[in-house]
Amino acid sequence: RYEAEGWRVRKDASRFWANVVLDAIRDDAGNLIGFSNVTRDITERREAQARDARFRRVVETAPNAIVMINASGLIEMVNAGAEQIFGYARGEMLGRHVEMLVPERFRGHHPALRKAFLADPQARPMGAGRDLFGLRKDGSEFPIEIGLNPIVTEEGTMVLSAIVDISAR
Repeated sequence: RYEAEGWRVRKDASRFWANVVLDAIRDDAGNLIGFSNVTRDITERREAQARDARFRRVVETAPNAIVMINASGLIEMVNAGAEQIFGYARGEMLGRHVEMLVPERFRGHHPALRKAFLADPQARPMGAGRDLFGLRKDGSEFPIEIGLNPIVTEEGTMVLSAIVDISAR
């Protein structure tokens, strides 16, 4: 058995990215009688993977903290900026409730605010005229501004948050 991916050329000279699987065909005695060749056009899948990788690079290098949560409030994705301002390693945040990043005094109201956003998911800034705070791993609070954006995925609507530490302001 041999499997590989690479560029292939169609009869009309157009190129496509292919997954190729070659298998030996043997008779009942184990003698080689031929080969089967299955070639699949995976161009769209490869392009989608490239777009996903490009998106991840953009998010990872963004100057703001980026946190994406699902409808249940579980953290699905964070970038290096989120690790830096909140003081948690990525693995400590992924799969946990976003309220871990919210000071205790605001936690009780946060799930209702999250549900209200998901009921009317529109991009919006948060914090204008309000004092918002984040909670670091060490327990310290810091002032923040947040931009919220709904992201529709196969798993449902997610909330993408861009978070800025405004302590210097």
